[in-house]
Amino acid sequence: LKRRDALLAAGRRDDPLFDLGNQFRMADGIVVAAPFWDLSVPAVLKVYIENISADGITFGSGPEGLYGLCRGEWMLFLTTRGGIWEGSDMEQGSPYMESLCKFFGIDRYACVSADGIDIVGLDHEKIMAKAMEDVETACRELTRQPAR
Repeated sequence: LKRRDALLAAGRRDDPLFDLGNQFRMADGIVVAAPFWDLSVPAVLKVYIENISADGITFGSGPEGLYGLCRGEWMLFLTTRGGIWEGSDMEQGSPYMESLCKFFGIDRYACVSADGIDIVGLDHEKIMAKAMEDVETACRELTRQPAR
């Protein structure tokens, strides 16, 4: 953390320590796939996000507050959930990812989930097939170029 803070203070945003953040900032679009885990996303994804979140790389700050620096136009979040969590206020994975989009300056967000895959008696193949259809629809909508 001390090295990271020193590099940022010195304006050394091209240091290899920031390679992932710079890669994320320059992406045209982002696809994140992670299971629903403890009401959110796995810790390893949170660690990645902490590592790419750097002032002057993925976001900026000024007198007006924080603003995103990412050039990506969209993020697609793919998740699986063992139970039925869609619409629950306890499901914090998708709201977290959507908030990150705003923080990083990414305008369009979509989440596709396969819910109920751990529930005995549900047709898991049908759930996954529906999720795949939803992914195709989301991809078309997210990557659609605005009319000029």
